[in-house]
This record gives sequence, structure tokens and C-alpha cells, in this order.
Amino acid sequence: MSASPCLLVLLGLGAAVLTGCGNPLMVKPGEHDEIGNAYRVDPQIEWSRQQDRKLQIWTVDGPLLEQLRLYAGIEDGDTLLPTPGRSISRQAWEQRPKYHKGMRAHDVVELVAATLAQSGAIDVGAERLRPAEFGGRAGFRFDLRFESDIGVRYRGLATGMITQDGRLHLILYMGAQPHYFDAYEAIIRRILSSVILL
Repeated sequence: MSASPCLLVLLGLGAAVLTGCGNPLMVKPGEHDEIGNAYRVDPQIEWSRQQDRKLQIWTVDGPLLEQLRLYAGIEDGDTLLPTPGRSISRQAWEQRPKYHKGMRAHDVVELVAATLAQSGAIDVGAERLRPAEFGGRAGFRFDLRFESDIGVRYRGLATGMITQDGRLHLILYMGAQPHYFDAYEAIIRRILSSVILL
């Protein structure tokens, strides 16, 4: 069964990038990969990677099954979505949820949920916001759940921090249920523990 356009937009918040930017680069374990000159992580396993502005998207099995999004230095007015294709109207782009300087952790939770919902996700839940370290600094973590328009269920987790000058660093992992989220959850948690700020 082919994926619907909404699903391609949804978990393809990275799929469009992954299919539109040529051959992906490989990220290998033990290589501390730098994310936007802001922080680095140990990938733990081999991933395919694509870059789009302040976002890297990593996947093993394909972005509709699981994906890890690593954002660095999101600034006032930036969106969490990849650069749009030519088919999107200026009005549609302007209506996408954006990060604003002065946001706090609970605002970021709402931003992520709104971004997913506008991208076609159904029954989006963002919950369990709690303090967490990000590269040894004060940050936050929260959980996600949602469905695609064809009934595929996803779980996710996110962690991040807001810098003293108001920029957002964010790592977001999403995987289809029941298999793909669980298959990589322990690896993702090790990646999150490996964050080193630059």
C-alpha cells in the first residue's frame, strides 16, 4: 500500500528532504557528528543522513518508519519544517507554526504538537514535560504520540534546551508502532546522553 500525501508530508517533514537532496550521507558509530556547530552526538549505530538548513534528519529503515531530527540554533521566526518545495504557497508557508525568542519549554511542546498537527497528524498528544540535561546544561524532555491519516500510530520523544541568547536546540525521535519506536528507543536514549555542546 502506498503512503498517502498527508503521511508523506507528516513523517516526511523529513521525507521530502530525504528524497529531494540526492544521495544521503552515512553517519557511523563512534564518529561524533556535529549538528550545526552547536553540539555533537555519538550516533551509536549507522544512519542515513540528510541536511536541510538547521536540521539534520537521520533514519535507518526510512523516514516513514522512524526518524531522528536534530535541530541546532533555531531562531526567532524559524519553523521546524524543512525548506518547502516550490509547490507550497507563500501564504501556506507563513501560516506554519514558528519558534519565537522568549519561548519556554512548554511553548516548545506546543510548537512541536502544532507543527505535527498542521502537517497532517491526527490526535497529537505532547505530554510529560520534565527537566532533563542537554549536554550537561539545563534542558527539558517530553513525549509524543499521534496517528497518520491512514491510521498508523507513532510514538516519539523530544529533548532540547533554549540557550541564553534565545536559540533552540532540539532532538526529536519518532517511530511507527508497535515495532519501530521500540526497536530504537534504547539507542536514542544513548544518543541523547551523548550530547556535547560546542
